[in-house]
Amino acid sequence: MSVGWFIVLLLGFAPIILVYLTSGNNQNNNRQRNGQDNRNNNNSNNSTGGKQVSKKNFFYSNWKIVLLINTFMEDNLQAIKEEHLKLLFTLAKECDLYLVAKVTSDEQEKIISSTVKSSTADGSSIIDAGLNENKILFCETDRGKIAIARQIEPHLYVDSDAEVVKELERFLPLVAQVTPSNTTTIKASSAKITTPSIVELFEAIHSRKV
Repeated sequence: MSVGWFIVLLLGFAPIILVYLTSGNNQNNNRQRNGQDNRNNNNSNNSTGGKQVSKKNFFYSNWKIVLLINTFMEDNLQAIKEEHLKLLFTLAKECDLYLVAKVTSDEQEKIISSTVKSSTADGSSIIDAGLNENKILFCETDRGKIAIARQIEPHLYVDSDAEVVKELERFLPLVAQVTPSNTTTIKASSAKITTPSIVELFEAIHSRKV
């Protein structure tokens, strides 16, 4: 074969060879980019995973709960009892919480509302924790408390009044009477719990899963 023909053939195959070489380089580059992207994604996932904070779930999480203010507030209505403050913040965060107060005057209503909204723990208020201030409710009679509870239909109603608790026991899944002289009592056949404090009440509910 003459040199002239060889040159012609070489020029004819040159585009094919060029396409092959270019394709190979592109594949290598794509593999390198994909490998780098995967490493970046893994690093990103690991970084995000390290920042996740697990949320503590209680047995009563997401319950609708009605608490009477006399079960956790000082007699002068100007402070929440220190031992109950942490629990209230937990309930505000974890549950659909309603606070109900039986009052005899507008002045009492203002004092209670101010006390609840201004109560803080670790620099945050109970409203910051999740309590809807529109769910701080007031009434003037025991019948008013019963009416509120039946309208809300909570999973749990907590009061210190034995007659109100007895009346609501027929209509609600679970009721609790706070009586300081009693130990916490849970009967499997009854919807009623007796307890000396709301702290012991919710500890019992969480541990026994009533």
